[in-house]
Amino acid sequence: MSNHEQIFFFLNSISILGRAWELNVLVENNLKVENERLITKYDLIKNISVAERELLEVEKFYPNVEYEYSSPTLYRKKLNKKIYK
Repeated sequence: MSNHEQIFFFLNSISILGRAWELNVLVENNLKVENERLITKYDLIKNISVAERELLEVEKFYPNVEYEYSSPTLYRKKLNKKIYK
């Protein structure tokens, strides 16, 4: 996706309709189940520029995406170990 498409994807993901991709808590059989956090897991918005990330406060919503020019968080390091066994 282009940088602009990633920005639109981000904006959609924080809307009511797009939250299911990452932000909603899933409930199955009256038990909370961890959401798969697909945007974080697959770094779908990692190429949004630093200036755009700051302007839109992207990292506030997605602190564990491995963005360009940023250090991975502890959560991200654990996720990478799980994904890239």
